[in-house]
Amino acid sequence: MEQGKILEELFDKKTLSVLRILSQNPDKQYYLREIAKATRVPVATVFRITKRLVAMGVVSEIRIKLKMKLYQYGSGKESKFVEQLIEIRRGAVEEFVDACKAIDGIQQIILHGKRLKDKANILIIGQDVAKEPLGQAVTKIKEETGFTILYLVLEPNQYEQMAHMGLYAEDRQILLQRSTQQ
Repeated sequence: MEQGKILEELFDKKTLSVLRILSQNPDKQYYLREIAKATRVPVATVFRITKRLVAMGVVSEIRIKLKMKLYQYGSGKESKFVEQLIEIRRGAVEEFVDACKAIDGIQQIILHGKRLKDKANILIIGQDVAKEPLGQAVTKIKEETGFTILYLVLEPNQYEQMAHMGLYAEDRQILLQRSTQQ
């Protein structure tokens, strides 16, 4: 069994989702609802998870007012240890986004619909995007993980027109956003 699968079997998937979102942006502070929205985990569950992670020293709790709190990934040895564990199991979609960062012309990468166990639909928005490196990244991920990434490259005006027509009404999550000047 591959290391990533072992990690998912050992630990609760919801806890891993919360840890991933916090560890990917260690300088950012989140409200509970932001974490819940990003991970698609219920707020009450996120509350219990973050409470446990704060007690373990993995996550920091920042009090703004009496009842208002923010959560941030910790910087101590506990957080570093957990970060090493999480890094073992990087998602195939995240690996695809990392590979796309080196490709010129990409302005946005959007997860269209829900990420399934074995596949995801990705929209690539940009001008003059080289298709060969995209295909190579998809092939590599498929060979290494068995995960299928279905992607569609659109120019910004095409995407806007199709979105206005309601063709992309499902859940959308922006995975990468660049300014149009890059």
